[in-house]
Parts: sequence; structure tokens; C-alpha cells
Amino acid sequence: MKRSLFAAAVVAAALAAPASAQTAGLSVESYVGYGFFGKLPDNGGELEADVALGGRASFQVSPQLGLYGNFQRSTPRVSQSLPLGFRVEEGEITVDHWSAGVEFSFPGSGGVGMSPLSLEAGLGQVRYEGGQNDLAANVGITGTLPLAPNVALRLGANDFISNFQGDRGTVNQVFLKAGLELSF
Repeated sequence: MKRSLFAAAVVAAALAAPASAQTAGLSVESYVGYGFFGKLPDNGGELEADVALGGRASFQVSPQLGLYGNFQRSTPRVSQSLPLGFRVEEGEITVDHWSAGVEFSFPGSGGVGMSPLSLEAGLGQVRYEGGQNDLAANVGITGTLPLAPNVALRLGANDFISNFQGDRGTVNQVFLKAGLELSF
């Protein structure tokens, strides 16, 4: 009950805040994504596509430049490819992605009624259940569709690029995301 009241208060404050707060300040986003994982190097199995839940916070230091932090978690199924195209399910694994970096908005980009498109780049980590941690680069592109003065629908795509177990091969895990962003 207290969490619901707190969430309602945050939404009400965001809606009541002046529209100028969108150009400089803090924004928070919760999102749902769909990730394409693919095969891990060295017969590490294949991670099936899966839903990811995440959160993001950013601080606009100018109309074009912002700093962000991001965390998401997914639990894709692991399968191992066998000869003749047969697949054997081996269960689920928890995969966490986090990153921090910079975001650059391109003035004049975006569609009708949309805010400018933004490119983001950062460094972070891909963490696999069982203790495997890999340094990762995160690159992405996003666009926002304003719903109210300080509320927007944020759509985007991110690619987490990492070296699996240090030097065993490169892994690209791509996510399509949609979330609700509140600006303060």
C-alpha cells in the first residue's frame, strides 16, 4: 500500500512539474525489453530470446548531453545444439546487464511529435548466473514520445558487446526496449 501511494505521488509530481524541467534535470525510466542473445562461444550453449526488465536514470547536463546509468535482468532458456538440428533444453540462466555512460541528442531529429533521437555509449558488465562476469560496451539509440509535460514513452534498441570469458569470443546481445520515463 505504501509503495502504491509513493508511486502515485511520484507520478503526480512529474505531471505537475513545469515542462522546462525536461531540458535539464533528472529522469527515471522503468522498461520492458526483448533480448536476442544467440550462441555463446566455445560450445557454451545458445541463449534463447527472452524478456528483460530494467531501469534507467539519466541526468541532462545540457539539451544535447546527458549522463546515464542502466540495469536490466533477464532469464533466457539455455539450449545446446545437437547434430541433425535437435535441441535439448537445459533450463534457464539469469543474465544481468548494467552500464553507465553518455547520451547525445541530435537536434531536429525524431519524427512528428517526438523528441530528438539520442545515441548512447557506455561501459558496464554482463553478469551470468554462476559467477561469470564480462566487461561490456553498451551502444544504443532511443527516441521519446511525450505523453504529458514530464512523462514520455521511450523506445530504443541497445547492443551489449562483450568478450566471453575474457578471450574466448565476442558476444553481441541486442535488446529492443519500451519504457515509461518521468522527468523532474
